[in-house]
Amino acid sequence: MTGHDEASMIAEAIATLDDGDEVLGAGFFGAHDLTKAATLGSAGGGILFGSLGAIVGMLTAKHVTAQAQGMTRMLLVAVTPTMIHVMNHEGGPDVQKEFMSFRRDSVEASVSTLGASKYLHLTDTETGAKLVLHGTLSSLSPQAEGDRIVFDLLTA
Repeated sequence: MTGHDEASMIAEAIATLDDGDEVLGAGFFGAHDLTKAATLGSAGGGILFGSLGAIVGMLTAKHVTAQAQGMTRMLLVAVTPTMIHVMNHEGGPDVQKEFMSFRRDSVEASVSTLGASKYLHLTDTETGAKLVLHGTLSSLSPQAEGDRIVFDLLTA
C-alpha cells in the first residue's frame, strides 16, 4: 500500500500505467455508488447491531458493491496530459488494474460539493460513458492534497 501523499500516489500511478506518460496529478477517490451503499449498509448494520454493526455494515456494503462493478473500494485517479485513468487500488489478482479511462479531449468534467466532500462528474462526450467519483478536501484527510490537484487539473 502506498502513502496518501501526492508523491506516493503519482509513483503508484506511474508503476501501474507503465506507459511512460507523464502523470500530472493523482488522488484516491471512491465511486459515488459506494457512498450510497455505505450509507445503507451503515443504517442496516446499526439497527441490528449498534455502532460496531454500523461500521461493519458500511464496509461490507462498500466492498460488495465495488466488487459487483469490477472495482475496488478505493480508486486511484491519475491525470496525464491526454488521459484520465481510473485504476483499482489493491484489488488482488482477479481485478483489472484499470477500471475505466477517459480521453481528456472528449470528457466533460464538473464538480458538485456536499460539506467537505466533492463529487467529480466525468462524462465522455463521444461514448456517453459516465462516472461520478467521491473525493475530499478536508484538511483532516491525508488524501485531500491529491484530490485537490485532480479537481484543479480537470476543472480549470
